[in-house]
Amino acid sequence: MENLKNKVNELENEHNKVKQIRILQRINELLLTKYIIKVNDNFIIEPLRVEAYYYDENKFIDCNVHRFAKQKGENRFGKLYIHRGWSGVDICLSCGDYYLSFLIKNSRYKNESLKQIVLSSKLKMLNLDIDELEETMVLIPKPSNNKEVFHTVRKGLVKNDFRNARLASLIELENKNHKYDFQSGYARGRIVVEQIKSDNPFDYKGYIDISKSEIEKIMRKINLCDTCVHYPDYPYCSDDVEFGDGVGNDNVYKCGKYESTEGKQNEK
Repeated sequence: MENLKNKVNELENEHNKVKQIRILQRINELLLTKYIIKVNDNFIIEPLRVEAYYYDENKFIDCNVHRFAKQKGENRFGKLYIHRGWSGVDICLSCGDYYLSFLIKNSRYKNESLKQIVLSSKLKMLNLDIDELEETMVLIPKPSNNKEVFHTVRKGLVKNDFRNARLASLIELENKNHKYDFQSGYARGRIVVEQIKSDNPFDYKGYIDISKSEIEKIMRKINLCDTCVHYPDYPYCSDDVEFGDGVGNDNVYKCGKYESTEGKQNEK
């Protein structure tokens, strides 16, 4: 837990925007690899994908942050912030006069993959007092899972502040059961995995702490057919394909005619 608090303290004292984003990415990594969220003995979740939301009026103005009281203050570290209307759940890490929370976009509960709204619904069905729930320390350290962490942009932002900053992070990219829904233009898996190393965290093609061979290994497990407009015509749509190392070794890893369904949706 001290390692996480040290990163928050580092964030408090940093004024360089690029370095602040670096620190937020590192906090994301720690949340995804070294912590679980335990509401009670029967409700424990593992974060799979989180988005960082940080607002300090003196040095980091991100107006996408809700700026509710529960996201701010010395006593909010490790507690939940429940979106009004039960539309989402954040884990708060603020230790001072600034807003700092991390939206849980995807999580795992009893081997079930949950999206943001489903997690919120399950929490609501516990029929717990919301004020008590938000005052409970729920962040629990666990042994590191040593999983690769990928960074991308946050989804569905209303404001332009830090729109291109890679403040969303995820693990288990190759697991289709999670049904990750990325920001438009950042097609599932393909764009994130093809990131090249860069020193600019504002660039989605930027920094990840894994080698090119490891990226290639994960890429070989993704089936392009899952997000291709030509899928109904498979296997007659193209003879320019290369198969990967996914289940059954029959996933299409490369295809000369691949065209993302997400790109088509954006044209509407």
